[in-house]
Amino acid sequence: MNLKLAVMAATLAALFPAVADAQSRIAIQGRVTAGTCSVDDVSVTLPDISLADLPAQPGAFGAHREPAQLLFSGCAGVTGIEMTFRGAANPVDAGRFANEASTGPQDIAVWLVAKGQTIRPGSTHALAVSGADAVFDFHTGYWWVGGSAPSRGDVLANITVEVAYQ
Repeated sequence: MNLKLAVMAATLAALFPAVADAQSRIAIQGRVTAGTCSVDDVSVTLPDISLADLPAQPGAFGAHREPAQLLFSGCAGVTGIEMTFRGAANPVDAGRFANEASTGPQDIAVWLVAKGQTIRPGSTHALAVSGADAVFDFHTGYWWVGGSAPSRGDVLANITVEVAYQ
């Protein structure tokens, strides 16, 4: 009798398979990289300057340049870092970062320089890594773009550094 029930149950299961009420999809994404490092955000406060401290001619940095660093630590499996600097370009001088302060003068831009080279919006810079830590030194300052007499007001630039490890 038990054999008949077992055969009947198997036959019914074959004729009427289980029906799913819903389906779900699992999407898995990833990337294998050369390695990674930790990097912290950087905040630079430029000193207040007077209009007299700006250069006599536009197209030059102001009297004050502030040093800054991007510090990469805990690097594992990394021999190089490629950094792309993203931010709004000044409308008069696209090689400088725009002043984004709501009350800021548009004729004053923010200038970044490393190893004598201007860091322009969208530019890429490389850094060699030969250990667990690496440092990218740069300077920043005010830049009078011209077009009018320099104006006073707040200065703010938001720059994002996209990092690719090699």
